[in-house]
Amino acid sequence: MQKRNIVAGLDIGTSKICAIIGEVNRNNRLDIVGIGVSPSAGIKKGVIVDIDSTVDSITQAVKKAEQMANVNLGSVFINYTGGNINLLKNRGIVAVTGENKEITHQDIERVIQAARVVAVPSDKEIIDIMPIEFIVDGYNGIKDPMGMVGTRLEVDAYIIMGSTTSVQNLIKSVQRSGLMVEGIILGPLAASQIILSRDEKELGVALLDIGGGTSDISIFSGGNLIFTATLPIGGEHITNDIAIGLRIPISLAEGIKKSYGCALISHGDPGVEIEIKRIGDQQASKITQQDLAEIIEPRVQEIFVLIKRELSRTGNIKLLPAGAVITGGGVYSLKGAQELASQILDMPVRMGNPEYLGANEPMFSVAVGIIEFAFRNKGYRLHITDKKKNIQGIFLKMKDWIKDYF
Repeated sequence: MQKRNIVAGLDIGTSKICAIIGEVNRNNRLDIVGIGVSPSAGIKKGVIVDIDSTVDSITQAVKKAEQMANVNLGSVFINYTGGNINLLKNRGIVAVTGENKEITHQDIERVIQAARVVAVPSDKEIIDIMPIEFIVDGYNGIKDPMGMVGTRLEVDAYIIMGSTTSVQNLIKSVQRSGLMVEGIILGPLAASQIILSRDEKELGVALLDIGGGTSDISIFSGGNLIFTATLPIGGEHITNDIAIGLRIPISLAEGIKKSYGCALISHGDPGVEIEIKRIGDQQASKITQQDLAEIIEPRVQEIFVLIKRELSRTGNIKLLPAGAVITGGGVYSLKGAQELASQILDMPVRMGNPEYLGANEPMFSVAVGIIEFAFRNKGYRLHITDKKKNIQGIFLKMKDWIKDYF
């Protein structure tokens, strides 16, 4: 029986379901060996509204990824996004065990678990915990206490809580597709793993993941996630504007947006003509790229104005010397989106996408981030047998709390 070091991630989004399978190579890095994408059904604005349709979409995406990677998956890591995320700061304290008072993995895990002890509202559920800093016998600012000597170990950490209903519906949908949920990872944390640099997260940066139905705004400062919010607007709204404005099917509007879309009218070429067939018309007609940009620009402006308003409302816009990074498939393909964002947000803006062979498009940011986050930060490994052997795979879960967020 040949075993493969496999880790799988599932990005359950409003417009698409993306399954990514990574395999650990000899250099202890992940290679993308399986990708599966299917249209998302049963999800609106990041919330599951039809479990059966969601299960079908998950099954299609996973099957495509399994066939490409030639494996049978038993479990996956999934993302959690939505407007019901809460970050609560809390402290955990434990006495260091052992004769030499040397801090071990067990001590670190115990103190992190101690930080989880907090009153949780009945409609919330703890998704994860992010260590901010460790404190040994009163000395703070410690990132890695492993091997240090002390009698008391403390940790300041953010507790991530999400809606119980949303979490349970996500888990139920994945389980009904025949998979176990190995872990739930916050979408912004996953994307930041591969999109943001360490310097950006230390200085202060906004990660703008603009998807199909929602736009996730996340603020990183001092190396930690300090704020996250979701706006119910994204690339699908641009597509709908094109479909309504030109009286064409939504599928055709999406294709035109990706091929010819511009976020700024000034970037639209009046000499580039696009042939369309309007609903109800017998003959095709033509519009210019500039005509298309006149439909797109107002909606893209609205998206970035709403993002700036959210950043200003919370006071976090002053904490962004590194500016903002845009990812996700909502506006990434639009010419001039980076320039327009920089103008409205009044800060440096760059575009970010995963630099992985076969998965280097922004639509894969969260999915690839999930498996990298699980592999690098928590040391998760899924051991799955070769598909040709037709033997059910088993998984081994290994944690290294020191590397969780540092």
